[in-house]
This record gives sequence, C-alpha cells and structure tokens, in this order.
Amino acid sequence: VVGRLLGTRIDHYVVTNFFGFKNIVDILGGVNIEVESAMTHYDPNPEFSINLSPGQQRLTGAQALSYVRYRGGPTADIGRTARQQKFIKALAREMFKTSTIAKLPDLIPEISKHIHTNIPASDLLFLMQVARSFDATGIVTQTLPGYPFTDPNTGASYWEADQDIAQRILADLFAGKTYDVAQD
Repeated sequence: VVGRLLGTRIDHYVVTNFFGFKNIVDILGGVNIEVESAMTHYDPNPEFSINLSPGQQRLTGAQALSYVRYRGGPTADIGRTARQQKFIKALAREMFKTSTIAKLPDLIPEISKHIHTNIPASDLLFLMQVARSFDATGIVTQTLPGYPFTDPNTGASYWEADQDIAQRILADLFAGKTYDVAQD
C-alpha cells in the first residue's frame, strides 16, 4: 500500500502493533516526553480513558498508549499523528541508551511477539551493529498532506493522504525536507 501510494518499491518493512506497546515501554522503565497540553477523554472502559497533565514527564506504558491514542484538540488526527511521530523519536532515544542492554533479556521476547519484518536475520545483525552509533535526532517523520475521511460503510475516521501530492514529494522526503500537513 505504501509503495503504491508513493509510487516506489518498498523492499523491507517493519510492522508493529499496540498489543505489546505498553509492555515494551514498561520494560524500558518508561519514556521521557513533553506532554503539550492536558489530554482527557472519558470512556466507559477505564482502559481507554485518557487523563494526562501537561509538562515534561516519564510516561508508563499505559500513559504512553494514552498519549499516542489521544485525538482531542483542534487538530484531531493530525495532532495524534504528530504525537505518535514525536513518541517514536523519544522511544528510539530510550531504546538506544547503553542502560537498555541490561533489559534485553526481557525486551527481545516482547519485541519479537509484536514486531514483524521481512528483513533477513543477517541484515538485522548488521543493523544491530550500526545501532551502536545511531542518533535518534536524525529520524525524519512526515504526515503526508491530505484530508480527514470517514468511511461511510464502517464509520471509521482517518487521515486520507493525497496520492498526487504524496508521489510528488517523495524525493524531498528522502532528502530530509518536510512539509506542513494542513495546507490550502
């Protein structure tokens, strides 16, 4: 889907899910992040309620999941996507700390249950070697320009990337240039 959207070939992928998200964050001992504003959402199922205060803090797994799921505020899905991108960078900084090595016996089984990839094992070993000098500040994230969409059949709402724009900006994205998502 990503390859078709961007008009390019995608050789390798890494897919993750939320099922192990809380456990991975908890094994790491939390993740430091600046919560931009108060985030509250009531849900009859307490597991889905959100109640985060603004400010710099170390989020537990449950709090981190609330942070990346929150879609309140004026930018709704776009704000949520921006928070998810911010969180990925914070998580990467945490993962590549020297102190994480001692947590690997607990971390690796949890990651292997919830992350799937087609990257060959030999390449993964090489990537682990490269990870020693990895700088998380170099991660570039981008939400493709588009528009909010609600599926008339399911009622699911999500951000629909503009396919024409996506294909035109691909080279810029790989060069590290990013774009404002909400544009006229």
